[in-house]
Amino acid sequence: MLQKACNGWLAWGIIFILLWLASVGVYIGRFARWNSWDAMLKPLVILTDVWKWVSLAGERQHLLSFSWLVFGITVIFYLMMYISLSEEKDL
Repeated sequence: MLQKACNGWLAWGIIFILLWLASVGVYIGRFARWNSWDAMLKPLVILTDVWKWVSLAGERQHLLSFSWLVFGITVIFYLMMYISLSEEKDL
């Protein structure tokens, strides 16, 4: 659907950025114990915490390693679904 709206490379770039942000969101929910409703109720507090984590990323290797692991897993599953759905269209 995204490829219909924009260039193929741009669509893949947007998908990878969204998957990376989702993996950081999994980290925030799992280890910082923030919930989805906190994004609506306390957005500045969450942004402050995320900014601290990003600025101290060298000291917090856990954030980077966990996010890359989740990102890799979601990319693999996304590509499997993409290939599977594109093969169904060819039939």
